[in-house]
Amino acid sequence: MAHILLVEDEPDTRYALAQVLSDAGHDIVEADSAADAAPLLEEQDFDLLICELQLAHNQAAEILDHARRQSPRLDVIGICGGGLARSAHHVAAAKAAGAVAILQKPFDSETLVAAAARLS
Repeated sequence: MAHILLVEDEPDTRYALAQVLSDAGHDIVEADSAADAAPLLEEQDFDLLICELQLAHNQAAEILDHARRQSPRLDVIGICGGGLARSAHHVAAAKAAGAVAILQKPFDSETLVAAAARLS
């Protein structure tokens, strides 16, 4: 299956998402910030990046930009919560940076696994 970088700052959410993806057969590498994700993007070849779009200090934009420079063909799934009004600018920025799918929280495990399978 796919080698996936999962960037999520909320530990419980990151753990749950990683577990679902791992159970589906994917190899998951976890990061909780842009500082953690950047060297991973440089050191490893990922099939897919799944990134929380509402990271503190606009870190998601930094991660997506770094990913595009490091691996221009890397597929990206953006995840976000808080409703469309609260996350609209994050979603727009992610799409502009090349995110091919956006999952609005809460989403179910099957939706995540299907998106990862489709893009990896």
